[in-house]
Amino acid sequence: MAGQLLTNKHIAYFKRCVGVLPAAFESEDSNMLAVLYFALTALDLLGALQTSFKEKDIAYFVGWIYAHSVETEEYFGFRGSLIYKDTGIYDPPNIGATCFALQSLVSLGDDLGRIRRGKLMKYVTKCQRVDGSFAPILDMATGLPYGEDDSRYCMMATTIRKIMKWNGNEEIDIDIDRLVKYIRSVKAFDGGLSMGRMCESHAGLTFCGLDSLKLTDTLQKNEWNDTADFLVHRQIWYDTHNKLELEENGFADDKDNGGFNGRLNKYADTCYAFWTINSLQILQDSHLIQREAVEHFLLKETQNQLMGGFNKTSDPADTYPDPLHSFLGLATLSILGYDGIGQLNSELVISKRAYLHWRSIKW
Repeated sequence: MAGQLLTNKHIAYFKRCVGVLPAAFESEDSNMLAVLYFALTALDLLGALQTSFKEKDIAYFVGWIYAHSVETEEYFGFRGSLIYKDTGIYDPPNIGATCFALQSLVSLGDDLGRIRRGKLMKYVTKCQRVDGSFAPILDMATGLPYGEDDSRYCMMATTIRKIMKWNGNEEIDIDIDRLVKYIRSVKAFDGGLSMGRMCESHAGLTFCGLDSLKLTDTLQKNEWNDTADFLVHRQIWYDTHNKLELEENGFADDKDNGGFNGRLNKYADTCYAFWTINSLQILQDSHLIQREAVEHFLLKETQNQLMGGFNKTSDPADTYPDPLHSFLGLATLSILGYDGIGQLNSELVISKRAYLHWRSIKW
């Protein structure tokens, strides 16, 4: 048997995440918008978002999120934290924080009426680099994109664009052709997407690239058949046929059976079940994985039996669940159609209920 979902413990865990995080997660104070997004979306999938909080609590969450907004004469967006608050050049809007803020506001039923839509899209557009990738922030002193360049920010930028219902007819928009060219350029020899040209393929970055294409209506399924092959082979299974690998590979562990790794010859991790299966969902190939095996891995090996939530791995040293892996564990089970979990919208990574609310928003 795959195991049983500890629904009540998961609800209690995510409600704690909205309140007070354990001391072990103090380093995540600058990412509280991300933590809130994970918790709210998980509660939504469990059908507990509306029943766990009163109307005044929902209003408080909405107000708290908008408190992170940054507006200048030209730009609008959200910062990651209220720890350091400056409206000058040292605390610009952040693509990641803005994406999490918008997803959370939609889940909370907000009409996004306080979003400065044109200013926000101008900021996102300015964050695009010449090669088509996106930076996490704009250097407010120089007006140039600044920071890492990989498909995570491509996915977040296109998610923002989708939530804003920006259809490309406006005067300001991202360069979709350059974006597509960039994503194609980081495809590795085995079909997976990587951090950059000639780099190692990675399941998480593969999802971000594919989702960026899906969000911009540029995904051509027949172009990514080798990518589906790469993703399917991320599911782990050790038995008599690969006994030698189990004995000699330090990352091999039969407790990982059914789980997914993000790169070749690595151990299974809760989050990679999501990145892999949701990528296959986008490609309409999720039927190719062994569903019962991954359910067993999640519910028996990484579901935290005491606290609720999901641990990162099956390693005994992983004793605490964290908001990221806990949310992605539930989201994976949602994609698999596990009983008792609401449906996930794979593109925007919010619940179907929240997605239908977003569809109803008029600008």
